[in-house]
Amino acid sequence: MIITPRFSFQSSRPGRVTLLLCSLCSFLFAQPDGITAPKPDPSLQPPMAGPQGNVFKTLNQVEPRVEVNAVNTPGDNASVYEISQPGSYYLTGNVQGAPGKNGITISSSGVKLDLNGYSVFAEGGDTNTGIRIVDAGRVVVENGFIFGWGGDGISSINDSHVTVKHVSSIGNDGDGFSVKGEVDSCYASLNGEENVTPDTGAGIVCVGIIRNSVSEKNVGNGFRIISGLIESSKARNNSNRGISANSAQVIRCHTVDNIGSGIQTSGTCLVEKCFSANNSIGQGVAGPISAGIDILGSDGVHHTIVRNNHVQGNQVGIRAEADCCTVVGNTVMRNSPDLNAVDANFGIGTGNLVGNIIKINSSSPAINFSTGGGISGANALSNFTD
Repeated sequence: MIITPRFSFQSSRPGRVTLLLCSLCSFLFAQPDGITAPKPDPSLQPPMAGPQGNVFKTLNQVEPRVEVNAVNTPGDNASVYEISQPGSYYLTGNVQGAPGKNGITISSSGVKLDLNGYSVFAEGGDTNTGIRIVDAGRVVVENGFIFGWGGDGISSINDSHVTVKHVSSIGNDGDGFSVKGEVDSCYASLNGEENVTPDTGAGIVCVGIIRNSVSEKNVGNGFRIISGLIESSKARNNSNRGISANSAQVIRCHTVDNIGSGIQTSGTCLVEKCFSANNSIGQGVAGPISAGIDILGSDGVHHTIVRNNHVQGNQVGIRAEADCCTVVGNTVMRNSPDLNAVDANFGIGTGNLVGNIIKINSSSPAINFSTGGGISGANALSNFTD
């Protein structure tokens, strides 16, 4: 038996089906009264084939900069070039000094000077400065070299505030750097040959902050930090102290092979997590006694804290001439004024707080000056010595 479908797609009235489909299409695509179809926006069309114009900004559009030259930054009787307007400046070549003139003087606030890897140098016989900042704030100098000046490599005068980054200052007769502000990731070497005050001069002198810098082989101190912070920096082979700190913090620094003390403090200071070794070796017993960490005398008000340092191989390990100091948690070993013939690990004056000193394999006195006020018993603040 053959079963036929109940419904059939065949129609005896094809004209009627066609009319129904046309009516449906008209309904679906009809526009409401008063509304017309939008026209294409030409700006949204894909670009035409062919070469395209530059769609990137120029460097001047991103950061407008001015080249340092005789037209843009003319000098005067005191300087080869002078920057007297705020803005961003850069070098396109080395700057050589002229007799009786500074290299570059910055006399405006709000200046950024990119040395661009070039040098500002003199060829000796001149007492002027490589880069001199006068009465200016918010000044940045970065990325280059300064050498051979008869004065300082770079200096800020009066209340000028400057940030110096990634700059090397070498072979200047004054200080390598003498600034108020911040010195970051800089290098100073062979400075200070003609410094009339080697006790206060240094490779880097800063009222403010010094970070991640190296100072070596300078006549005078490696660093001199005043009313600020020095951290993660290294001083080595300098003719005086590695670091001279006045009312400052000295944190995570290395001082090695300096002729004077590794770290010397005055005023209220913190010396923490530093490594000081082999300083003042060669002075001998008859020479001036220096120390890995040397705390100068105070008025009984200023309080210096020396903690968690490693001090080794110096004439004296930790010496506190001052009172009102705290010395805790240090490792002090093999310090001697005559190359380890006599131990001189601690020299602590009276009126100081000293963590318990735990001696390892040594029978010599732990404290060679008048014993300060100690903390009795084993505790986490103990100092260790051999």
